[in-house]
Amino acid sequence: AAQALARGRFARRDEPESSTSRRHETRVPIVEDLAPFNPTPDAAIRRAVDLLEIHSEDVVYDVGCGDGRFVAAAARAGARRVVGVEADASLAARAVE
Repeated sequence: AAQALARGRFARRDEPESSTSRRHETRVPIVEDLAPFNPTPDAAIRRAVDLLEIHSEDVVYDVGCGDGRFVAAAARAGARRVVGVEADASLAARAVE
């Protein structure tokens, strides 16, 4: 979403399209404006967890966590704490199941 916003895909809040001061205010895109959910393959999740070499003192964040499979794998690998952030409520609900 940040890249799309930087490219001007989303209109700025409270400013007409022709405004030259569009750099300073942005609207938060609604979930439907963001990229569609594209699950990461299990093999890629395993590889990422292996490459991260997660230890018991690590905190792992996953922004755009989708259904939470990566944060679950990080927790199983022994991370002290995992935090998943997801804008889509239906995916977030699946993540906590």
